[in-house]
Amino acid sequence: MLREVVGMKWFCAECDEVFEEEEIHTETTWSNSNYIGFGGDYPETESYCPYCGSAEIYECEKCELCGEEVPRTIYAAGKDMCPECKEQLDSIMKALIMDITGQFETVDSEEAKDIIKEYF
Repeated sequence: MLREVVGMKWFCAECDEVFEEEEIHTETTWSNSNYIGFGGDYPETESYCPYCGSAEIYECEKCELCGEEVPRTIYAAGKDMCPECKEQLDSIMKALIMDITGQFETVDSEEAKDIIKEYF
């Protein structure tokens, strides 16, 4: 059974575009080294954004919750997650805190957070 190899997603820090690895423009130039033992020409490869031509490109990070590749993940609750999953988690946790404080009249929101931390 053959598997299709899918390249990593990348993003440009200059124009904020997200693109596939195959779309990256690469350019090879030859340089010369004068260091002892490293004399002679050697190739240098530069990679550029396919949209704006910037060299400020980086691999996307993968969200551990939804699997989406995004420019930057947020580390929370022991996981690297995308902003959407982090927002969803925050919403769930706020609802849980409200539920706990509503069930026990003597428990405030800080105590509810401590209860949640103890069980999770």
